[in-house]
Amino acid sequence: VLLFVHGGPGGAQIGFARHFQGILEQHFIVVNWDQRGAGLSYSGDIPSDSMRIDQFVSDLVEVTDYLRQRFFQKKIYLAGHSFGTVLSILALQQRPDLFYAYYSVSQVVNIQKGEQISYDFTLTEAERTGNQKAVHQLKKIGSPPWSMSESRVHQKWLNQFGGGLTHTGNFVLNIFRHILFSPEYKFTDIFRFIKGQYFSIKMMEQEMQNIDLMKQVPRLEVPITFCTGRFDQTTPFELSQAYFLKLEAPRKHWHWFEHSAHSPLFEETEIFSRILISTAVQHQETSNEA
Repeated sequence: VLLFVHGGPGGAQIGFARHFQGILEQHFIVVNWDQRGAGLSYSGDIPSDSMRIDQFVSDLVEVTDYLRQRFFQKKIYLAGHSFGTVLSILALQQRPDLFYAYYSVSQVVNIQKGEQISYDFTLTEAERTGNQKAVHQLKKIGSPPWSMSESRVHQKWLNQFGGGLTHTGNFVLNIFRHILFSPEYKFTDIFRFIKGQYFSIKMMEQEMQNIDLMKQVPRLEVPITFCTGRFDQTTPFELSQAYFLKLEAPRKHWHWFEHSAHSPLFEETEIFSRILISTAVQHQETSNEA
């Protein structure tokens, strides 16, 4: 059983994930979970004070326990993407007994440092390429922290310069095309998907600024595999690599994705899937020997 913990906050995956997980489904029971306040889990009745990282981690542990019971498993595999890596790391720290291994995709480490590195990269690229419109808009918003509207300005130019959601920059249109024809989402669920993203970001943005996993989680008791896009400046690869080198774990693997930015699981799907499958086999063989 492989549980995906999506990014965001609010970046629910159920509406489009199946398109990218065909290879994995040949080897795992693949589970996608729309987190509290996101996608199919969005509701206007969700208490604002429940939109906290510790509550999300508790939700993750509860979902994991349900899956273990439902599929008669002692442990499961865990994969986190972007914001989902924060929830995954904290859940692994609390309950390592529930998981065989962890797959980190675009690991978040420190939001404040990451945003500053990302901004510096984007402004440098704007100046290097002579894009005066980008230079003007980026200097106008200045260094982080930003409002939601200012963050969108930064993200727009980051995407254009190849360090955003994907290296090619066409991710959002593809995702909405998959959601539109998804058997899991009805047409009205598309509006819930959009509302959930805005709601989740608004509720979580302040707490996100306090994340510093380098200090909070220096060690894990499960094997880890980090999957990082060579061009990722959304969660800058420099911080992910520094954290990987410092993080103590029973076994560690690092994989560069040479044609990806922030979303190697969607940009280089086959390579990503093969890495998960091969390392899972290794973990099982090691467990059997033990």
